[in-house]
Amino acid sequence: MSDSVPLPEAHALRTRGLQPLWLMAVLAAASALALYAAFPPLEVWQVAWVGLVPLMLALSQLRPTQGLLAGWLFGAVFMACLNAYMGIYGVMPVLLGALFWGLFYGLFGAAVSALAPLPSPALRVAATAALWALVELGRGHAGPLAYTFGLSGYTQHEMLPILQLASLVGGYGIGFLIALINAGLAALLQAFLPPSWYHPLVPRAHYTRMSGRALLAAWVLLFIVYGWGALVIRSAPGPGEHGVLTAGVAQGNVSVNMHAAPRPGGVVDEIREGIDRYLRLSKSMPGKVDLIVWPETAIGLNLRGDANTQQQLAALARSRDTHLIVGALEVEDGRVYNSAYHYAPDGTLQSVYRKMDLVIFGEYVPMRGKWKWIERYPIRSFDFAAGPGRQVMPLNGVKVGPMVCFEAIFPRPAREITARGAEVLVVLNSDAWANRSVELLYNSRTAPLRAAEARKYLVRAASTGISGIFDPYGRPVATVAANEEGTATATIEARKGLSAYHRWGEFPLLWVCGLFVLVAFIQVRRAAQMEHIGRSSVFANATR
Repeated sequence: MSDSVPLPEAHALRTRGLQPLWLMAVLAAASALALYAAFPPLEVWQVAWVGLVPLMLALSQLRPTQGLLAGWLFGAVFMACLNAYMGIYGVMPVLLGALFWGLFYGLFGAAVSALAPLPSPALRVAATAALWALVELGRGHAGPLAYTFGLSGYTQHEMLPILQLASLVGGYGIGFLIALINAGLAALLQAFLPPSWYHPLVPRAHYTRMSGRALLAAWVLLFIVYGWGALVIRSAPGPGEHGVLTAGVAQGNVSVNMHAAPRPGGVVDEIREGIDRYLRLSKSMPGKVDLIVWPETAIGLNLRGDANTQQQLAALARSRDTHLIVGALEVEDGRVYNSAYHYAPDGTLQSVYRKMDLVIFGEYVPMRGKWKWIERYPIRSFDFAAGPGRQVMPLNGVKVGPMVCFEAIFPRPAREITARGAEVLVVLNSDAWANRSVELLYNSRTAPLRAAEARKYLVRAASTGISGIFDPYGRPVATVAANEEGTATATIEARKGLSAYHRWGEFPLLWVCGLFVLVAFIQVRRAAQMEHIGRSSVFANATR
Protein backbone atom coordinates (compact mmCIF):
# COMPACT_ATOMS: atom_id res chain seq x y z
CA MET A 1 0.00 0.00 0.00
CA SER A 2 1.41 3.39 -0.97
CA ASP A 3 2.03 6.17 1.54
CA SER A 4 -0.74 8.38 0.09
CA VAL A 5 -3.97 6.85 -1.06
CA PRO A 6 -6.07 8.97 -3.45
CA LEU A 7 -9.59 9.23 -2.15
CA PRO A 8 -12.27 8.13 -4.62
CA GLU A 9 -14.71 10.63 -6.10
CA ALA A 10 -17.44 9.12 -3.99
CA HIS A 11 -20.63 10.92 -3.06
CA ALA A 12 -20.12 10.07 0.59
CA LEU A 13 -16.88 11.99 0.77
CA ARG A 14 -18.26 15.40 -0.14
CA THR A 15 -17.93 17.66 2.88
CA ARG A 16 -19.53 20.91 3.85
CA GLY A 17 -17.41 23.97 4.46
CA LEU A 18 -15.01 23.44 1.56
CA GLN A 19 -16.53 26.01 -0.79
CA PRO A 20 -14.91 29.47 -1.00
CA LEU A 21 -16.08 31.41 2.03
CA TRP A 22 -16.02 34.67 0.10
CA LEU A 23 -18.58 33.18 -2.29
CA MET A 24 -20.81 32.12 0.61
CA ALA A 25 -20.54 35.63 2.06
CA VAL A 26 -21.49 37.15 -1.30
CA LEU A 27 -24.55 34.89 -1.50
CA ALA A 28 -25.61 35.86 2.02
CA ALA A 29 -25.17 39.58 1.35
CA ALA A 30 -27.00 39.29 -1.98
CA SER A 31 -29.98 37.75 -0.18
CA ALA A 32 -29.95 40.58 2.36
CA LEU A 33 -30.07 43.20 -0.39
CA ALA A 34 -32.76 41.28 -2.27
CA LEU A 35 -35.00 41.05 0.79
CA TYR A 36 -34.43 44.72 1.55
CA ALA A 37 -35.64 45.54 -1.98
CA ALA A 38 -39.03 44.07 -1.04
CA PHE A 39 -39.50 46.84 1.56
CA PRO A 40 -39.84 50.59 1.14
CA PRO A 41 -38.67 52.60 -0.64
CA LEU A 42 -38.35 50.10 -3.53
CA GLU A 43 -41.17 47.75 -2.42
CA VAL A 44 -40.63 45.12 -5.10
CA TRP A 45 -42.72 42.65 -3.09
CA GLN A 46 -42.20 39.82 -5.60
CA VAL A 47 -38.51 39.64 -4.65
CA ALA A 48 -39.46 38.33 -1.19
CA TRP A 49 -40.51 35.02 -2.78
CA VAL A 50 -37.04 34.35 -4.24
CA GLY A 51 -34.68 36.65 -2.35
CA LEU A 52 -33.73 34.13 0.32
CA VAL A 53 -32.61 31.47 -2.16
CA PRO A 54 -28.93 32.56 -2.33
CA LEU A 55 -28.71 32.52 1.47
CA MET A 56 -30.28 29.08 1.70
CA LEU A 57 -27.97 27.71 -0.98
CA ALA A 58 -24.97 29.05 0.92
CA LEU A 59 -26.20 27.53 4.19
CA SER A 60 -26.53 24.12 2.51
CA GLN A 61 -22.75 24.19 1.91
CA LEU A 62 -21.63 25.34 5.35
CA ARG A 63 -21.03 23.78 8.72
CA PRO A 64 -23.22 25.13 11.55
CA THR A 65 -20.53 27.48 12.90
CA GLN A 66 -19.99 28.88 9.42
CA GLY A 67 -23.76 29.04 8.94
CA LEU A 68 -24.00 31.12 12.10
CA LEU A 69 -21.59 33.67 10.65
CA ALA A 70 -23.22 33.65 7.20
CA GLY A 71 -26.68 34.11 8.73
CA TRP A 72 -25.38 36.87 10.98
CA LEU A 73 -23.82 38.60 7.97
CA PHE A 74 -27.14 38.35 6.13
CA GLY A 75 -29.01 39.74 9.13
CA ALA A 76 -26.52 42.53 9.80
CA VAL A 77 -26.55 43.74 6.19
CA PHE A 78 -30.33 43.50 5.95
CA MET A 79 -30.98 45.27 9.26
CA ALA A 80 -28.36 47.96 8.54
CA CYS A 81 -30.08 48.78 5.24
CA LEU A 82 -33.52 48.64 6.83
CA ASN A 83 -32.56 50.80 9.81
CA ALA A 84 -30.53 53.38 7.92
CA TYR A 85 -33.15 55.94 9.02
CA MET A 86 -31.70 55.65 12.54
CA GLY A 87 -28.67 57.41 11.12
CA ILE A 88 -30.26 60.72 12.08
CA TYR A 89 -28.98 59.84 15.57
CA GLY A 90 -25.53 58.73 14.37
CA VAL A 91 -23.86 55.55 13.17
CA MET A 92 -23.90 53.75 16.52
CA PRO A 93 -27.68 53.02 16.67
CA VAL A 94 -27.58 51.59 13.13
CA LEU A 95 -24.53 49.45 13.90
CA LEU A 96 -25.77 48.11 17.24
CA GLY A 97 -29.22 47.37 15.83
CA ALA A 98 -27.73 45.52 12.87
CA LEU A 99 -25.53 43.38 15.09
CA PHE A 100 -28.21 42.56 17.66
CA TRP A 101 -31.20 41.90 15.41
CA GLY A 102 -28.90 40.33 12.83
CA LEU A 103 -27.93 37.72 15.41
CA PHE A 104 -31.41 36.20 15.15
CA TYR A 105 -30.65 35.38 11.53
CA GLY A 106 -27.30 33.99 12.63
CA LEU A 107 -29.18 31.43 14.71
CA PHE A 108 -31.29 30.67 11.66
CA GLY A 109 -28.13 30.13 9.63
CA ALA A 110 -26.60 27.75 12.16
CA ALA A 111 -29.78 25.68 12.40
CA VAL A 112 -30.36 25.49 8.64
CA SER A 113 -26.74 24.49 8.03
CA ALA A 114 -27.19 21.68 10.53
CA LEU A 115 -30.10 20.40 8.41
CA ALA A 116 -27.93 19.97 5.30
CA PRO A 117 -27.44 16.17 5.65
CA LEU A 118 -31.19 15.53 5.60
CA PRO A 119 -31.92 13.05 2.81
CA SER A 120 -35.54 14.22 2.54
CA PRO A 121 -35.81 17.54 0.65
CA ALA A 122 -39.45 17.91 1.67
CA LEU A 123 -38.64 17.72 5.37
CA ARG A 124 -35.68 20.07 4.98
CA VAL A 125 -37.84 22.60 3.10
CA ALA A 126 -40.56 22.48 5.77
CA ALA A 127 -38.06 22.69 8.64
CA THR A 128 -36.22 25.60 7.01
CA ALA A 129 -39.49 27.54 6.67
CA ALA A 130 -40.33 26.67 10.26
CA LEU A 131 -36.98 27.95 11.47
CA TRP A 132 -37.49 31.21 9.56
CA ALA A 133 -40.89 31.68 11.18
CA LEU A 134 -39.47 30.90 14.63
CA VAL A 135 -36.65 33.42 14.14
CA GLU A 136 -39.12 36.13 13.11
CA LEU A 137 -41.28 35.23 16.11
CA GLY A 138 -38.24 35.53 18.33
CA ARG A 139 -37.36 38.96 16.94
CA GLY A 140 -40.92 40.11 17.54
CA HIS A 141 -40.92 38.83 21.13
CA ALA A 142 -37.47 39.95 22.31
CA GLY A 143 -38.76 41.82 25.34
CA PRO A 144 -37.90 45.52 25.39
CA LEU A 145 -35.76 45.02 22.26
CA ALA A 146 -38.56 43.42 20.24
CA TYR A 147 -38.82 44.87 16.74
CA THR A 148 -40.99 43.87 13.80
CA PHE A 149 -39.93 46.21 11.00
CA GLY A 150 -38.51 44.00 8.27
CA LEU A 151 -40.60 40.92 9.00
CA SER A 152 -41.23 39.24 5.66
CA GLY A 153 -45.02 39.16 6.07
CA TYR A 154 -45.17 42.94 5.74
CA THR A 155 -43.94 42.73 2.14
CA GLN A 156 -47.33 41.35 1.06
CA HIS A 157 -49.49 44.25 2.26
CA GLU A 158 -50.61 44.90 -1.33
CA MET A 159 -50.98 41.21 -2.26
CA LEU A 160 -54.45 41.03 -0.73
CA PRO A 161 -55.25 37.33 -1.38
CA ILE A 162 -52.06 36.32 0.45
CA LEU A 163 -52.73 38.90 3.18
CA GLN A 164 -55.94 37.05 4.15
CA LEU A 165 -53.82 34.24 5.60
CA ALA A 166 -53.07 36.64 8.46
CA SER A 167 -56.57 36.11 9.87
CA LEU A 168 -55.60 32.47 10.50
CA VAL A 169 -51.90 32.52 11.42
CA GLY A 170 -50.92 36.19 11.54
CA GLY A 171 -48.11 37.90 9.70
CA TYR A 172 -45.67 35.29 10.99
CA GLY A 173 -47.62 32.64 9.09
CA ILE A 174 -47.22 34.64 5.88
CA GLY A 175 -43.50 34.71 6.59
CA PHE A 176 -43.55 30.91 6.89
CA LEU A 177 -45.17 30.61 3.47
CA ILE A 178 -42.63 32.98 1.89
CA ALA A 179 -39.75 31.01 3.40
CA LEU A 180 -41.33 27.73 2.25
CA ILE A 181 -41.27 28.83 -1.40
CA ASN A 182 -37.68 30.08 -1.06
CA ALA A 183 -36.57 26.84 0.59
CA GLY A 184 -38.25 24.76 -2.10
CA LEU A 185 -36.45 26.69 -4.84
CA ALA A 186 -33.13 26.39 -3.01
CA ALA A 187 -33.54 22.62 -2.59
CA LEU A 188 -34.21 22.10 -6.28
CA LEU A 189 -31.30 24.34 -7.33
CA GLN A 190 -28.98 22.47 -4.97
CA ALA A 191 -29.68 19.31 -6.95
CA PHE A 192 -28.13 20.97 -10.00
CA LEU A 193 -25.04 22.38 -8.29
CA PRO A 194 -21.65 21.15 -9.55
CA PRO A 195 -20.63 17.68 -8.32
CA SER A 196 -17.89 19.22 -6.19
CA TRP A 197 -20.51 20.90 -4.01
CA TYR A 198 -22.08 19.18 -1.03
CA HIS A 199 -25.20 17.05 -1.50
CA PRO A 200 -27.00 14.80 0.98
CA LEU A 201 -26.04 11.12 0.97
CA VAL A 202 -28.71 9.96 -1.49
CA PRO A 203 -28.59 9.19 -5.22
CA ARG A 204 -28.59 12.46 -7.12
CA ALA A 205 -31.43 11.53 -9.49
CA HIS A 206 -33.61 10.53 -6.54
CA TYR A 207 -32.77 13.76 -4.70
CA THR A 208 -33.64 15.80 -7.79
CA ARG A 209 -37.04 14.13 -8.12
CA MET A 210 -37.80 14.57 -4.43
CA SER A 211 -36.73 18.23 -4.52
CA GLY A 212 -39.02 18.88 -7.47
CA ARG A 213 -41.92 17.29 -5.62
CA ALA A 214 -41.18 19.35 -2.49
CA LEU A 215 -41.20 22.57 -4.53
CA LEU A 216 -44.39 21.50 -6.30
CA ALA A 217 -46.07 20.86 -2.93
CA ALA A 218 -45.01 24.33 -1.73
CA TRP A 219 -46.42 25.94 -4.88
CA VAL A 220 -49.68 24.00 -4.51
CA LEU A 221 -50.02 25.32 -0.97
CA LEU A 222 -49.33 28.85 -2.22
CA PHE A 223 -52.00 28.54 -4.92
CA ILE A 224 -54.50 27.17 -2.40
CA VAL A 225 -53.85 30.09 -0.06
CA TYR A 226 -54.07 32.58 -2.94
CA GLY A 227 -57.30 31.08 -4.28
CA TRP A 228 -58.89 30.99 -0.85
CA GLY A 229 -57.84 34.57 -0.15
CA ALA A 230 -59.22 35.74 -3.50
CA LEU A 231 -62.57 34.10 -2.72
CA VAL A 232 -62.63 35.71 0.73
CA ILE A 233 -62.10 39.15 -0.77
CA ARG A 234 -64.60 38.60 -3.55
CA SER A 235 -67.32 37.55 -1.10
CA ALA A 236 -66.45 40.20 1.51
CA PRO A 237 -69.54 42.15 2.57
CA GLY A 238 -69.56 45.93 2.85
CA PRO A 239 -70.75 47.85 5.91
CA GLY A 240 -74.20 46.67 7.00
CA GLU A 241 -76.95 48.48 8.83
CA HIS A 242 -75.93 47.88 12.44
CA GLY A 243 -72.93 49.37 14.22
CA VAL A 244 -72.19 51.63 11.26
CA LEU A 245 -70.50 54.99 11.73
CA THR A 246 -68.43 57.49 9.77
CA ALA A 247 -64.83 57.88 10.90
CA GLY A 248 -62.39 60.62 10.01
CA VAL A 249 -58.65 61.11 10.49
CA ALA A 250 -56.70 64.36 10.54
CA GLN A 251 -53.11 64.46 9.32
CA GLY A 252 -51.41 67.75 10.12
CA ASN A 253 -48.05 67.02 8.46
CA VAL A 254 -46.49 68.91 11.34
CA SER A 255 -42.88 69.44 12.35
CA VAL A 256 -41.37 67.53 15.24
CA ASN A 257 -41.55 70.64 17.42
CA MET A 258 -45.32 70.73 16.99
CA HIS A 259 -45.43 67.28 18.61
CA ALA A 260 -42.70 68.02 21.12
CA ALA A 261 -42.67 66.80 24.69
CA PRO A 262 -42.67 69.56 27.33
CA ARG A 263 -39.21 70.95 27.82
CA PRO A 264 -37.68 74.40 28.29
CA GLY A 265 -37.43 76.34 25.07
CA GLY A 266 -39.48 78.05 22.46
CA VAL A 267 -41.60 75.16 21.17
CA VAL A 268 -44.88 76.04 22.89
CA ASP A 269 -45.92 78.43 20.13
CA GLU A 270 -45.27 75.74 17.53
CA ILE A 271 -47.33 73.24 19.53
CA ARG A 272 -50.19 75.76 19.61
CA GLU A 273 -49.85 76.19 15.86
CA GLY A 274 -50.14 72.43 15.45
CA ILE A 275 -53.28 72.30 17.61
CA ASP A 276 -54.87 75.06 15.55
CA ARG A 277 -54.07 73.09 12.39
CA TYR A 278 -55.82 69.97 13.72
CA LEU A 279 -58.82 72.00 14.81
CA ARG A 280 -59.09 73.49 11.32
CA LEU A 281 -58.75 70.10 9.63
CA SER A 282 -61.41 68.58 11.90
CA LYS A 283 -63.87 71.36 11.13
CA SER A 284 -63.26 70.93 7.39
CA MET A 285 -64.33 67.28 7.26
CA PRO A 286 -67.44 66.99 5.05
CA GLY A 287 -70.79 65.73 6.29
CA LYS A 288 -71.63 64.04 9.57
CA VAL A 289 -68.61 62.39 11.16
CA ASP A 290 -69.19 60.15 14.19
CA LEU A 291 -65.54 59.73 15.15
CA ILE A 292 -62.57 62.03 14.54
CA VAL A 293 -59.07 60.78 15.38
CA TRP A 294 -55.95 62.91 15.82
CA PRO A 295 -52.40 61.49 15.85
CA GLU A 296 -50.22 60.58 18.80
CA THR A 297 -49.08 63.64 20.81
CA ALA A 298 -50.97 65.95 18.46
CA ILE A 299 -51.11 68.04 21.63
CA GLY A 300 -47.53 68.09 22.87
CA LEU A 301 -48.49 69.56 26.22
CA ASN A 302 -50.00 68.27 29.45
CA LEU A 303 -53.65 68.37 28.40
CA ARG A 304 -54.94 67.94 31.94
CA GLY A 305 -53.16 71.14 32.92
CA ASP A 306 -54.25 73.13 29.86
CA ALA A 307 -57.80 74.38 30.42
CA ASN A 308 -57.85 76.42 27.22
CA THR A 309 -57.08 73.44 24.97
CA GLN A 310 -59.58 71.29 26.88
CA GLN A 311 -62.26 73.88 26.14
CA GLN A 312 -61.30 73.94 22.46
CA LEU A 313 -61.59 70.16 22.20
CA ALA A 314 -64.91 70.12 24.03
CA ALA A 315 -66.25 72.84 21.73
CA LEU A 316 -65.10 70.91 18.66
CA ALA A 317 -66.84 67.73 19.85
CA ARG A 318 -70.07 69.66 20.49
CA SER A 319 -70.00 71.63 17.25
CA ARG A 320 -69.39 68.52 15.13
CA ASP A 321 -71.60 66.30 17.34
CA THR A 322 -68.80 63.76 17.24
CA HIS A 323 -66.62 61.56 19.36
CA LEU A 324 -63.06 62.83 19.41
CA ILE A 325 -59.94 60.76 20.18
CA VAL A 326 -56.78 62.85 20.40
CA GLY A 327 -53.19 62.09 21.33
CA ALA A 328 -51.77 64.27 24.08
CA LEU A 329 -49.41 64.25 27.02
CA GLU A 330 -50.64 63.67 30.52
CA VAL A 331 -48.81 64.49 33.74
CA GLU A 332 -50.04 63.03 37.01
CA ASP A 333 -48.18 62.62 40.31
CA GLY A 334 -44.93 63.51 38.61
CA ARG A 335 -45.34 60.83 35.93
CA VAL A 336 -45.62 61.66 32.22
CA TYR A 337 -47.90 59.50 30.05
CA ASN A 338 -48.34 59.27 26.29
CA SER A 339 -52.13 59.19 26.24
CA ALA A 340 -55.22 59.07 24.05
CA TYR A 341 -58.12 61.24 25.28
CA HIS A 342 -61.71 60.42 24.36
CA TYR A 343 -64.24 63.29 24.24
CA ALA A 344 -67.95 62.56 23.80
CA PRO A 345 -70.28 64.60 21.52
CA ASP A 346 -71.48 66.60 24.55
CA GLY A 347 -67.91 67.79 25.14
CA THR A 348 -67.22 65.72 28.25
CA LEU A 349 -64.01 63.78 28.72
CA GLN A 350 -65.09 60.13 28.73
CA SER A 351 -61.83 58.23 29.22
CA VAL A 352 -58.07 58.31 28.82
CA TYR A 353 -55.89 55.47 27.57
CA ARG A 354 -52.24 55.56 28.61
CA LYS A 355 -49.75 53.92 26.27
CA MET A 356 -48.46 50.66 27.71
CA ASP A 357 -45.68 49.55 25.37
CA LEU A 358 -42.93 52.17 25.36
CA VAL A 359 -39.97 52.52 22.99
CA ILE A 360 -36.68 51.76 24.71
CA PHE A 361 -34.27 54.72 24.47
CA GLY A 362 -37.06 56.65 22.72
CA GLU A 363 -39.58 56.97 25.54
CA TYR A 364 -37.56 55.62 28.44
CA VAL A 365 -33.94 54.82 29.24
CA PRO A 366 -33.30 51.79 31.47
CA MET A 367 -30.93 52.57 34.33
CA ARG A 368 -30.97 56.24 33.41
CA GLY A 369 -27.76 57.94 34.45
CA LYS A 370 -25.68 54.77 34.12
CA TRP A 371 -25.19 55.14 30.37
CA LYS A 372 -22.89 58.16 30.12
CA TRP A 373 -22.17 57.64 26.41
CA ILE A 374 -25.86 57.79 25.55
CA GLU A 375 -26.04 61.41 26.72
CA ARG A 376 -24.36 62.37 23.44
CA TYR A 377 -27.57 61.50 21.62
CA PRO A 378 -30.83 63.56 21.60
CA ILE A 379 -32.50 61.49 24.32
CA ARG A 380 -35.35 63.01 26.34
CA SER A 381 -34.39 64.26 29.77
CA PHE A 382 -37.28 62.31 31.35
CA ASP A 383 -38.93 58.90 31.02
CA PHE A 384 -42.52 58.24 30.05
CA ALA A 385 -44.47 55.98 32.39
CA ALA A 386 -46.30 52.93 31.08
CA GLY A 387 -50.08 52.77 31.37
CA PRO A 388 -51.85 50.22 33.58
CA GLY A 389 -53.64 48.17 30.92
CA ARG A 390 -55.51 47.93 27.63
CA GLN A 391 -58.73 49.87 27.33
CA VAL A 392 -61.87 49.91 25.22
CA MET A 393 -63.70 53.17 24.51
CA PRO A 394 -67.48 52.88 23.93
CA LEU A 395 -69.03 55.27 21.41
CA ASN A 396 -72.48 55.13 19.83
CA GLY A 397 -72.82 51.52 20.95
CA VAL A 398 -69.50 50.57 19.29
CA LYS A 399 -66.44 49.49 21.26
CA VAL A 400 -63.24 51.11 19.98
CA GLY A 401 -59.81 49.81 20.94
CA PRO A 402 -57.00 52.42 20.90
CA MET A 403 -53.31 51.73 20.29
CA VAL A 404 -50.55 54.32 20.33
CA CYS A 405 -47.79 54.17 17.68
CA PHE A 406 -45.21 51.51 18.67
CA GLU A 407 -47.95 49.26 20.04
CA ALA A 408 -49.46 48.81 16.58
CA ILE A 409 -46.31 47.32 15.02
CA PHE A 410 -46.90 44.20 17.13
CA PRO A 411 -49.91 41.87 16.84
CA ARG A 412 -50.22 41.21 20.58
CA PRO A 413 -51.74 44.57 21.69
CA ALA A 414 -54.47 44.30 19.04
CA ARG A 415 -55.24 40.74 20.17
CA GLU A 416 -55.49 41.86 23.78
CA ILE A 417 -57.83 44.72 22.88
CA THR A 418 -60.17 42.58 20.78
CA ALA A 419 -60.22 40.04 23.61
CA ARG A 420 -61.70 42.87 25.71
CA GLY A 421 -64.46 43.32 23.15
CA ALA A 422 -63.07 45.95 20.77
CA GLU A 423 -65.02 46.04 17.49
CA VAL A 424 -62.96 48.75 15.75
CA LEU A 425 -59.20 49.36 16.07
CA VAL A 426 -57.83 52.91 16.31
CA VAL A 427 -54.13 53.75 15.96
CA LEU A 428 -52.63 57.11 16.92
CA ASN A 429 -49.16 57.53 15.46
CA SER A 430 -46.45 60.16 15.16
CA ASP A 431 -43.42 59.79 12.92
CA ALA A 432 -42.58 63.49 12.87
CA TRP A 433 -39.34 62.65 14.72
CA ALA A 434 -38.19 60.49 11.75
CA ASN A 435 -37.52 63.58 9.64
CA ARG A 436 -39.63 62.38 6.67
CA SER A 437 -37.52 59.25 6.32
CA VAL A 438 -38.61 55.84 5.05
CA GLU A 439 -39.46 54.88 8.65
CA LEU A 440 -42.94 56.33 8.29
CA LEU A 441 -43.56 53.90 5.40
CA TYR A 442 -42.37 50.95 7.49
CA ASN A 443 -44.77 52.00 10.22
CA SER A 444 -47.65 52.62 7.84
CA ARG A 445 -47.33 49.18 6.21
CA THR A 446 -48.22 47.53 9.51
CA ALA A 447 -51.81 48.83 9.34
CA PRO A 448 -53.19 46.54 6.58
CA LEU A 449 -51.76 43.49 8.34
CA ARG A 450 -53.23 44.44 11.74
CA ALA A 451 -56.65 44.95 10.12
CA ALA A 452 -56.51 41.61 8.28
CA GLU A 453 -55.30 39.77 11.38
CA ALA A 454 -58.19 41.12 13.44
CA ARG A 455 -60.85 41.06 10.69
CA LYS A 456 -61.86 44.52 11.87
CA TYR A 457 -61.80 48.06 10.53
CA LEU A 458 -58.70 49.99 11.51
CA VAL A 459 -58.59 53.79 11.72
CA ARG A 460 -55.06 55.22 11.68
CA ALA A 461 -54.17 58.87 12.29
CA ALA A 462 -50.51 59.76 11.77
CA SER A 463 -48.80 63.11 12.09
CA THR A 464 -46.92 62.87 8.78
CA GLY A 465 -48.63 59.82 7.27
CA ILE A 466 -49.80 57.56 6.08
CA SER A 467 -53.16 58.19 7.74
CA GLY A 468 -56.08 56.13 6.60
CA ILE A 469 -58.97 53.79 7.17
CA PHE A 470 -58.54 50.10 6.36
CA ASP A 471 -61.28 47.51 6.03
CA PRO A 472 -61.21 44.07 7.75
CA TYR A 473 -59.35 42.59 4.77
CA GLY A 474 -56.48 45.09 4.80
CA ARG A 475 -57.79 47.17 1.92
CA PRO A 476 -57.29 50.95 2.20
CA VAL A 477 -60.71 52.62 2.08
CA ALA A 478 -59.49 56.21 2.40
CA THR A 479 -55.97 57.54 2.95
CA VAL A 480 -53.89 60.70 3.17
CA ALA A 481 -50.54 60.46 1.38
CA ALA A 482 -47.28 60.64 3.28
CA ASN A 483 -45.89 64.08 4.08
CA GLU A 484 -49.09 65.88 3.13
CA GLU A 485 -51.70 67.77 5.14
CA GLY A 486 -55.26 66.50 4.84
CA THR A 487 -58.17 64.45 6.09
CA ALA A 488 -59.80 61.16 5.16
CA THR A 489 -63.28 59.92 6.04
CA ALA A 490 -65.08 56.65 5.41
CA THR A 491 -68.01 54.57 6.60
CA ILE A 492 -66.95 51.75 8.88
CA GLU A 493 -68.74 48.95 10.68
CA ALA A 494 -68.29 47.36 14.08
CA ARG A 495 -67.17 43.74 13.78
CA LYS A 496 -67.89 41.46 16.73
CA GLY A 497 -66.12 38.23 17.55
CA LEU A 498 -62.54 37.13 17.12
CA SER A 499 -60.63 35.95 14.08
CA ALA A 500 -58.91 32.58 14.34
CA TYR A 501 -55.57 34.33 14.80
CA HIS A 502 -56.89 36.63 17.51
CA ARG A 503 -58.45 33.67 19.27
CA TRP A 504 -55.46 31.32 19.17
CA GLY A 505 -52.52 33.66 18.59
CA GLU A 506 -49.18 32.12 17.57
CA PHE A 507 -49.73 28.78 19.32
CA PRO A 508 -50.85 26.77 16.24
CA LEU A 509 -47.93 28.10 14.19
CA LEU A 510 -45.51 27.44 17.05
CA TRP A 511 -46.69 23.84 17.40
CA VAL A 512 -46.44 23.15 13.66
CA CYS A 513 -43.02 24.78 13.37
CA GLY A 514 -41.76 23.08 16.49
CA LEU A 515 -42.90 19.68 15.18
CA PHE A 516 -41.19 20.19 11.80
CA VAL A 517 -37.94 21.22 13.47
CA LEU A 518 -38.03 18.38 16.00
CA VAL A 519 -38.63 15.69 13.38
CA ALA A 520 -36.00 17.23 11.11
CA PHE A 521 -33.27 17.18 13.72
CA ILE A 522 -34.12 13.61 14.71
CA GLN A 523 -33.68 12.67 11.04
CA VAL A 524 -30.47 14.70 10.82
CA ARG A 525 -29.00 12.66 13.64
CA ARG A 526 -29.86 9.44 11.83
CA ALA A 527 -28.55 10.80 8.52
CA ALA A 528 -25.27 11.83 10.19
CA GLN A 529 -24.86 8.30 11.53
CA MET A 530 -25.51 6.82 8.09
CA GLU A 531 -23.10 9.29 6.48
CA HIS A 532 -20.43 8.36 9.02
CA ILE A 533 -20.92 4.68 8.23
CA GLY A 534 -20.74 5.47 4.51
CA ARG A 535 -17.53 7.44 4.91
CA SER A 536 -15.96 4.69 6.98
CA SER A 537 -16.86 2.13 4.33
CA VAL A 538 -15.38 4.27 1.55
CA PHE A 539 -12.14 4.80 3.44
CA ALA A 540 -11.92 1.10 4.28
CA ASN A 541 -12.36 0.10 0.64
CA ALA A 542 -9.86 2.73 -0.49
CA THR A 543 -7.11 1.52 1.83
CA ARG A 544 -7.34 -2.20 1.03
